[in-house]
Amino acid sequence: MARFRIKKGSIDRLRERIPKVKKQKEQALVFGLTHWADDAVTEVQSEIQKVGAIDQGMLLGATARSQPLLSGSRLKIAVFNPLEYAPVVEFGRRPKKGKPPPLQPLIGWAKRRGMLRSLPANPNLSALKEELIASSAILKRMGRGRGGRGRRKPLDPIVRDLLTVRLIARKIFERGTRARHPFTIAFFRKKQTITRDVARTVNFLS
Repeated sequence: MARFRIKKGSIDRLRERIPKVKKQKEQALVFGLTHWADDAVTEVQSEIQKVGAIDQGMLLGATARSQPLLSGSRLKIAVFNPLEYAPVVEFGRRPKKGKPPPLQPLIGWAKRRGMLRSLPANPNLSALKEELIASSAILKRMGRGRGGRGRRKPLDPIVRDLLTVRLIARKIFERGTRARHPFTIAFFRKKQTITRDVARTVNFLS
């Protein structure tokens, strides 16, 4: 009968090494998933460019990932975009649903396209209460099909620009906008490679 003997020192060294190996595997897994998430961010940014949702590049630049969070046996990481209009680009707007789009971002958008003459790209709207009220009143009269009678006074330039922006907002509200899904498209493309990509990194580092 063959006998195999393992020295106590060898067992002790193996026992010491087990937690260390586990820790190395965890670190490799965190690194692998983080690397995959960075690639996913790049993929989303590429899709944002493809669908033309770039304007000033804010949506592009705000796409990011969270820090990896290891909780028990679960490792979590998120790819996200905190801008309020990111869901509108992703899912679109249904006609006449919800609230009309806010004026502030539309002012900048219209200004960059040469549609406004007097309003700055980022005005302080709280200082333009009278002009906002006047432009709102004109839009309501237009909605009821009422026009002024007799000789009309020329519109104040700021009121005219605000009216232009309100008309843009009303058109978006009434017609809606199409969904462009840059996040969904990029996510499902990267989802197909997550197991392979992370495993490759873990095996390389282990």
